[in-house]
Amino acid sequence: MEALRGIYGDTSDPMLRSARARDAMAREGFEKALLARIDEILLMDRLKGVDVAEIACLQLAKHWRQYGIEVSYAAPEVLAEALQRNREFSEYGVRQLSRLIQELTTPSIEAARRSGAQRVRLDLDQSTGRVTVTQA
Repeated sequence: MEALRGIYGDTSDPMLRSARARDAMAREGFEKALLARIDEILLMDRLKGVDVAEIACLQLAKHWRQYGIEVSYAAPEVLAEALQRNREFSEYGVRQLSRLIQELTTPSIEAARRSGAQRVRLDLDQSTGRVTVTQA
């Protein structure tokens, strides 16, 4: 990965960058026949913490919107809990973050729907680790 970061940082020509990236991957054990079939190699580097938190906010809002409920406020502790649960998987990106947010908040969605809430505020009960809902 460090070799690819260096190549992408030092090489502005896309054709030369792809060629150098293929060479670096071949040195790491990728078959040259396979690499020859790849037109372009893109470097998808690790996201910064603030970017992951923003993605968590967007996924949280989207998940609740699917149930017709708008999240007007999510306490930082709710997002921190989701990010903490994602820590084990952080080497692999944020794909599983959506599932973790669903696991964390779905019981609260059910409670909000039973009460007829359409707009909510989310907080984290520190003693239970559960998301609490109040109508906003």
